Amino acid sequence: MNTEVERARDNREPRVFVNSIKFNDGTVLQLNHNSIIVFIGPNNCGKSQVLRDIESRIEDSKRPSIVVSELTLDYVGLLDEDFVRTRFERDESGRYQGQVQYCV
Repeated sequence: MNTEVERARDNREPRVFVNSIKFNDGTVLQLNHNSIIVFIGPNNCGKSQVLRDIESRIEDSKRPSIVVSELTLDYVGLLDEDFVRTRFERDESGRYQGQVQYCV
């Protein structure tokens, strides 16, 4: 088992790992935890769109996916109030604001 996954499980620190990406053409990219993926290609071939599609699916957005047809995720750890309070700030309306780290 990967050490980052074990550490996240032991610390209960919440993380999201991408296990696989299926593209509209049927190609499936299987990933290991902590894989480093580099998308290369000419301008306007869809590199940035893949990242937007992944972000959209992780955030469970209503934005339609253009390049990615399926995304398999692994959620590890717990999201408790202590975690939120120590990493995010409240805005004027009382909502927490901040950024979440995604492990792709």
